[in-house]
Parts: sequence; C-alpha cells; structure tokens
Amino acid sequence: MTMNIHVRQKPIGAVLFQYDLYPEKIETVGKVKKVYTSNGTYALKETKLSKDETEWLIHVIKRLERIGFHYVVPILPSKYGDYVLRYGELAYYLMPWYEDHSTFRHPVQPEEVMVEELAKLHGLTERTQDYSEDVLTESYETLKKRWTYRRLEMEKYADEIEGKTYLSPFQLTFLTHFQRSLQMVDEAERHLTAWYEGAKEKKEFP
Repeated sequence: MTMNIHVRQKPIGAVLFQYDLYPEKIETVGKVKKVYTSNGTYALKETKLSKDETEWLIHVIKRLERIGFHYVVPILPSKYGDYVLRYGELAYYLMPWYEDHSTFRHPVQPEEVMVEELAKLHGLTERTQDYSEDVLTESYETLKKRWTYRRLEMEKYADEIEGKTYLSPFQLTFLTHFQRSLQMVDEAERHLTAWYEGAKEKKEFP
C-alpha cells in the first residue's frame, strides 16, 4: 500500500507523524535521514521510485515474508499499514537504523554472510520448470555472451587506467583486485558449463 501526502514542503515531519514518531534529532547520512526518537533510532529513506516500482518493492517484501525469508532489513509499516508514503514524485519509507559495525559480530567476513543468505533465498525461491533444450541452450548462450562482454569491458577499463600516474580510490581498488576478479569469472564460467551439462543430463532445470 502507498499513501499520498499533500503538503507544500518536504514532509519529513508529516511522514514521521504517520508512524507516531516525534524526532528529538535528525541527521543526514548520505541519502538517508537518521531519526532519533524516544522509541529508538530509525532510517528514513527518500526515493524517486515510481508508483509501479514501489508497488513491486512491497510485493517482493511480502513475498519474502510468505516464504519465510526474514533476513532483509525490514521496511516498517505506518500506523495505517502503508509501507511507502508518497509526496508528489517522491516516496518515503522507514526502517530501523543499523550501524555497519553492529551487523557482523561473529568471526566471518560480511561477504560470507551475504553469500550464505543469498543461498538461503535461492533455496526458498527455486522452482523447476518443464524441460526444453532450446530454452536451456538459449539461456546458457545468452548468459555466457553477457559475461564475455563484461569481461572484455573490465579488461578494456584496466588497460585504460593502468598507465595513469594518479589513480582514484576506485581505480586503485579495481586494479588491485583485477586478477582475482578474472579468476572468479573463470570459475563462474566453469560452474555455468557444469550446470548446463547437468541440466541436459537430468532433463530439468531451475
């Protein structure tokens, strides 16, 4: 559900009122408002998502809840049950505030946790469809071509910046991890080929 708010200025106070939140302090952190209240700290996000895009976002959130995937940062409903509040071309939604350093307290890398959660999501959403070798082959070839194109783009970009005297932080990070990225591309392609051959043998694919 979405709710329209008709006021002439950015409706931060009006939006928070829909959650019965009365801010003691508001900080701007990037594109997010960090809202301090007597009931806790929240993140208020302003976005230019269209009505169709916000409805799709809400659909995905509810779908994840129905299948039992509770590992995403929750979008909180307003006191009227709205997940997104619209103001003209802008939309707002509210989440609990999580500090970066408080999310991963166990002795593993954040990337490992993310991969584990993606694997859980994959297991909950995977469906097997009717086998069609034409569809399977077309999907395989399309994905392989896309990966090949992206690899060429990466190599082209690496060549462009390698001879520069001064590199931006992004460019330096890109070059530092470039060879490892190529190794991961090769590994992904091996897994893709193994999946393709396995699907042909089993006569089914997700």
